[in-house]
Amino acid sequence: HLPAVHARHHPVEDDGVVLVLGGVPKPVDAVMGYVVRTTFGLKPAARVVLSDSRAATLSCVFAAAETATAAGEHLEHALRRIRDEAREAVTAGASILILSDREAGPDQIPIPALLAVSAVHHDLIRQGLRMRCGLVVETGEAREIAHFALLIGYGAAAINPYVAFETIDQLVEEGTFVPPTLDLESAHAHYRKAIGKGLLKIFAKMGISTLRSYRGAQIFEAIGIARPVIDENFTGTRSRI
Repeated sequence: HLPAVHARHHPVEDDGVVLVLGGVPKPVDAVMGYVVRTTFGLKPAARVVLSDSRAATLSCVFAAAETATAAGEHLEHALRRIRDEAREAVTAGASILILSDREAGPDQIPIPALLAVSAVHHDLIRQGLRMRCGLVVETGEAREIAHFALLIGYGAAAINPYVAFETIDQLVEEGTFVPPTLDLESAHAHYRKAIGKGLLKIFAKMGISTLRSYRGAQIFEAIGIARPVIDENFTGTRSRI
């Protein structure tokens, strides 16, 4: 069985793909399409519908604190927790890990999505487990094309930007800044298409033609991040400052 506290098992049900992965061998990715999908059909806990796959959800939040020092300690503890839970889940047979910050609130601070996915990505590499699972990020942080590029560049196979979709829902329902004839499904499709085209432009500028070649490539440079943090969570990332 998968870890019960923060990594929950989700049975596979054929009720429509809600997150599309693409580009790496089975059993991690079994369907094609853009890396961004709507939240239609998602249960309270994030789910991925893929044949012959098992998904585990890792809660990427940490307890709020009154001081910066205490908050840093809580964040460090949370990173250790999700790394441990990721290893346990994959060892137990999970082929999809969903890193979710949906439990964020006044007393629960979301771990920065890029930090969470990269920390898990590199820890699984060190443990020799990375090729046995795919990483899905369910975050309220991802909004712009650069956000998606960073998450993919550090190992994410799919992203569910649920706050972006909820914002689109509200804009369409209120008729704010959108044509009156625009329906919800079309609005979601426009957003996904814009992100997809933006990602392709970024790939092209780097001379990359496929998502597979970009995922985990870490074609970035860190600025102002402490060397111990880079070595532990962004292993191999260049930093001159």
